[in-house]
Amino acid sequence: MIDDQELQQLPARNENMIANYEKRGNILRVVVVDLAKSERIVARNLLHQNSPRYGHYSWGRSVGTRPCQVWVEGQEYKDINAKLEPIKQAKQKVAKDKQRLLRRIQMLQTPTNVDGSDAEEYQNLLRDLEILQFHEDSIKIDLEKIENQIRLHEQEKTIYKQEAKRIQQEDDSPFRGFPLHHNRYVLLNLLGKGGFGEVFKAFDMEENEYVACKLHLLGPPTIKNELLKDDILRHMKREWNVHKTLVHPHIIRHLDNFTINNYTYCTVLELCSGNDLQFALKTRGTFAEKDAKVLISQTLHGLAYLDGQAERIIHYDLKPANILLADDGVVKISDFGLCKVMEAGSESLELTSPGAGTIWYLPPECLVEGANRQISTKVDVWSAGVVFYELLFGRVPFGFGPGKTRDTIKQEIIANALHFPPIPKISSEAKAFIRHCLTYDQVSRPSAGTLVQNPYLTPSRQNVSWLGPGSSSSFVH
Repeated sequence: MIDDQELQQLPARNENMIANYEKRGNILRVVVVDLAKSERIVARNLLHQNSPRYGHYSWGRSVGTRPCQVWVEGQEYKDINAKLEPIKQAKQKVAKDKQRLLRRIQMLQTPTNVDGSDAEEYQNLLRDLEILQFHEDSIKIDLEKIENQIRLHEQEKTIYKQEAKRIQQEDDSPFRGFPLHHNRYVLLNLLGKGGFGEVFKAFDMEENEYVACKLHLLGPPTIKNELLKDDILRHMKREWNVHKTLVHPHIIRHLDNFTINNYTYCTVLELCSGNDLQFALKTRGTFAEKDAKVLISQTLHGLAYLDGQAERIIHYDLKPANILLADDGVVKISDFGLCKVMEAGSESLELTSPGAGTIWYLPPECLVEGANRQISTKVDVWSAGVVFYELLFGRVPFGFGPGKTRDTIKQEIIANALHFPPIPKISSEAKAFIRHCLTYDQVSRPSAGTLVQNPYLTPSRQNVSWLGPGSSSSFVH
């Protein structure tokens, strides 16, 4: 039993507990902010340190008179190209000398010159040709070395340029001062910026974990923004309502959402340590078939989960930029801003927003003209096939190349003339799998659930080199 004296002391004790809790929370906030400040210092020091090597952004002018930021190359780029130029010149000289020798050798091989005084010259020319061939092979090796250096430099420079841009955007952000929002989330360092707004790494003071805060910036209060606001909010709330119900290892988790002010809204997401597949393609190039298969298999498992909901979900914007690749190799589908929800029991829905989505990844049914166009979750299967192709070849199968208009890309997709480059070589099974994904008729196109059961994707004992003959393989599925 609690006596009267203890009862009188309870409010004071509670106040002390609350004060201690708030004090610990304030200390924790100071700690995570200090860590973030240290990360900013390190990032800027590295940027400054590597600027002479890779280059820097500078203000210049475009074709017109409007100033813009231009990239100024660093010393490493200049050094590599300085080594490349004499090798190119030597290659051209050897090619000319080789042609001259071959012409002379051909002349000496005619019936009137098979013997006689030209025999010695003929032998000398053959020796000279062997020497030239040796020189040409040496130049080829040197050129390959330089090209590898250029490729590595470009990959490293891409990472450096993205970091330089990120730091500049972080410095310009109105949220750069480590604010606390919703009395819970401490915004720390900028992860990236897009057309929607900004994404910050943040710390959740209630759950004591790092999260990602996606800030949707609707712009200053103008008449135009007021007109757009209701429509944007409607789409945003629909995205929140759909995304927060999804729990799957290959779909980024929606944790919370809240309003910061009348023109700024926040979506709190699971923090994924890594980057997206678009960044991976830029910085490392194409993926080996076995690695690309692991990535697309995870993606299709996520899509199969969406297709398995009572009200099936079409992501509608599946592309490398919306597929996150964590440092541990786990793939997570993100950005449900264009998602569409089908009625329970229905096999399709009418496409009411034909202009939405990223055209290179859209299937024919989203592009053909006509009224009452029907789409299904197989939109995402087509997109997954395009992504798989891109992981293997570093380019999209339709509409690739400069100067392509939306109409020409659309025509190529509808024509469905699928070609596989000779390099890199991929298996016939991979080609067949891509063709399945890119089946023109959506009714005949397999579902994500069917594709994850495809033998091409199903892990087998033979593919697990470390699985000994006496080991159990019951986990393989």
